[in-house]
Amino acid sequence: MFSGIQPISLAELRSWRVRRLAEYWEIKRGAAVLPAREDFELGDLTALLPYMLVAAIEADPFRVFYRLDGTKIVEMNGVELHGRYLDELHEQSAWVEEGMRIYRQAWESCEPVFGAYTWPTQLNAVCHVEVGIFPVTFRGARCQCLALEDWEVGDDSHLRHDRPQPFISA
Repeated sequence: MFSGIQPISLAELRSWRVRRLAEYWEIKRGAAVLPAREDFELGDLTALLPYMLVAAIEADPFRVFYRLDGTKIVEMNGVELHGRYLDELHEQSAWVEEGMRIYRQAWESCEPVFGAYTWPTQLNAVCHVEVGIFPVTFRGARCQCLALEDWEVGDDSHLRHDRPQPFISA
């Protein structure tokens, strides 16, 4: 069952993927308030791309629109998210509310937000997931976030033969 997204600090992260994107985000930010998405080099992030999302943020009313989703994100969700709004994914409303909360927190604070949650698998096990939301500018405007969800955290070796339950249907 979904545990709710628990806030965690950078120091508490176990996911090397989320940690790597956090380090890269800081490097690209430099002295700026936010890094520019255009400064991110895809070649530097090859191992992370399957776990990443690019979300457009609409400020008023606050909405999250998925522009791109990686292959592992599609595999976990059972459907492509690109072209969808987060608040229109109704089947797991608790997850949607929690997702909206952490996107808003990252967006308003102009800082990355990290969280952890558990999710059921198809064989009734539990996988541990860590997530990072990273606000960025795009073409000079504060209008996007990068997100990374890693459900291969810790000793979830059972996931080689099991998959997370999709949280939305096509």
